[in-house]
Amino acid sequence: MSLPNKTRRIRWDEGKADELWNFVQEETAKGNKVTAALREFAEDNGISWLTARWKYYRVKNERLDTERALESRSQDGDEMGAEDHDTAFSHLSAFLKYAQGTGLDLSGLLGGLHHLAKEAEAAQSLQREIEEKEKEMAALKQRFHALEGKMKEVKAQYQTLNYLINEWLNLQSVDRVTTMGDFGRKLQYQVDKFGTVIRLET
Repeated sequence: MSLPNKTRRIRWDEGKADELWNFVQEETAKGNKVTAALREFAEDNGISWLTARWKYYRVKNERLDTERALESRSQDGDEMGAEDHDTAFSHLSAFLKYAQGTGLDLSGLLGGLHHLAKEAEAAQSLQREIEEKEKEMAALKQRFHALEGKMKEVKAQYQTLNYLINEWLNLQSVDRVTTMGDFGRKLQYQVDKFGTVIRLET
């Protein structure tokens, strides 16, 4: 016999944990609260929202630990890279000074180094462009989710307005006349509210 939905266990494999994390991120990007997103996920999966909450913050902490570790490694790598570059330039400078006194033809070597420097500069420029595009895409994605949430509000408000008008039109002629004042006030309120909702930021 299966357990009731509210007590059903869920297998938190990596895919399911990612599904929970991504769902909450999408909902919060739309302007919804984390708690509301966790409750919705829990309801859809037939589990306690406290279980979803526990797993979400555990995943969040694990991700933060991973980001800190990667950042620390990156900083250590940058420091070591700077030292390696200094050593390489020092050795190259010493070699060039030595070669000048021996009469060696270094035109090929210098040309190659110049070419490598140009390639490195171009690679850095391309990397900056990629990072800028990624930021633009992230901003557009966030904007899309915000507009998507706003459109849901517009749809809900339109349905309310449509229902109010149809309800009044379905009344008998006499009832329409007697309720005209009340209907006018309700209609004005809904129209004003509808106008507020559809003012989308550009």
